[in-house]
Amino acid sequence: MRRGTIRIFLQIIPPSGYRRARQRRADCRSFMKVYLVENSTMVRDRLRSLILGLKGVEMVGEAASVPEALQGVVASHADAVVLDLHLDGGSGLDVLRGLRESAPGVNVYVLTSFVSETYRRAAQRLGARGFFDKASEIPLLLAALSEKS
Repeated sequence: MRRGTIRIFLQIIPPSGYRRARQRRADCRSFMKVYLVENSTMVRDRLRSLILGLKGVEMVGEAASVPEALQGVVASHADAVVLDLHLDGGSGLDVLRGLRESAPGVNVYVLTSFVSETYRRAAQRLGARGFFDKASEIPLLLAALSEKS
C-alpha cells in the first residue's frame, strides 16, 4: 500500500444468529433445519436467539404471513416449523393445511397465545406435533426441538 493511501473494506455481516448457524453446521454433521413463522418482529427475534442456542439446530428461514411461510418452508426443506396461529394475512391453521399437502414430513410445533382447547384440537387434527402456550411453555417447545435434533 502506498503511503498516504487509505483503503476501506466493507464487509456485510449477517445477523449473528445466522452466522452462528453456519458455523455450527460445519461442526455438527447432523442438524435439524428449523423455519420460524411469527408475525411479531420482537417475538421472532427472541425466539430466533433461543432456538439458535440449541445444539444441532440451524435456522433456515422466517416468515410473518401465510404465503411466505408456505413458500419458505417448502423451499428451505425444513425439518421443523415453529408456528404462531395469528399471522399477517391469515392463520397458522391455514399454514398447517397447506403443509399437509406440500410438506407432509415436516414437524410443526404451534406456539401461540390462543391456547383454547378448540385451537389445540384443530392444530392436532391438521398434523401439529406439539401445541405450546407462548406465555408459559417456551421451555417445553425448546425441549421438544432438542429431542428431535
